[in-house]
Amino acid sequence: MMKTRSGSLSSLKDVLYNAKKIDEDLFSKLEEIFIMADIGVDTVIEFIEELRESVSSQHIINPKDLENIIVDKMFELYLKDEIINTNIKYNKDGLTVILFVGVNGTG
Repeated sequence: MMKTRSGSLSSLKDVLYNAKKIDEDLFSKLEEIFIMADIGVDTVIEFIEELRESVSSQHIINPKDLENIIVDKMFELYLKDEIINTNIKYNKDGLTVILFVGVNGTG
């Protein structure tokens, strides 16, 4: 399953760069990639709908231009309107421990 997940997300760029235009076929391929990446069907449907709205409101024509929008929307989706504190508190008198948390197989 890990290979499927990472493989489907890595194919995202291929799909965007090989698409001639933004159409229903492209949205279907994107939907499939996100579902195969185990994001969740309800989340994928919401995400694709927001992507469609962005394409329409920003008059995006080139599929390659969707790459940054997808990254931004994914970030928003996972934040869910929470504020992230990115300030690291360093221990001036000793050891500072930083824990990084990620998804298995993403490197």
